[in-house]
Amino acid sequence: MWGKDGNLPTSSILFFTTDYIYYCRMFRIIDDNGSRTLDREELMKGLYDFGLKFTKAEVTQIISDIDRDRSGSVSFNEFLQALRVSTHCIDVIINIANQDNGSYKQV
Repeated sequence: MWGKDGNLPTSSILFFTTDYIYYCRMFRIIDDNGSRTLDREELMKGLYDFGLKFTKAEVTQIISDIDRDRSGSVSFNEFLQALRVSTHCIDVIINIANQDNGSYKQV
């Protein structure tokens, strides 16, 4: 991800900016009541709308895991932090795969 000179390549900055815009739109779509937070019902419906089916108990657990301020809902910052951790995990997996004689190519 980082260039040999220690700087983030322009293509990576564009990737992160594009992801940020995508996540902003996703959050606004899921936030049905415009409260700038996601409650259990909004998150459950939003995940379903994006093709992911979870039970109420599973969505409650997801909120519990990412609700850092324990407000009972997910703020935009908490939403981004949860996605950033996931993205970091994906980057680690890609880096490991890339070390496998170059047999994996990132698309």
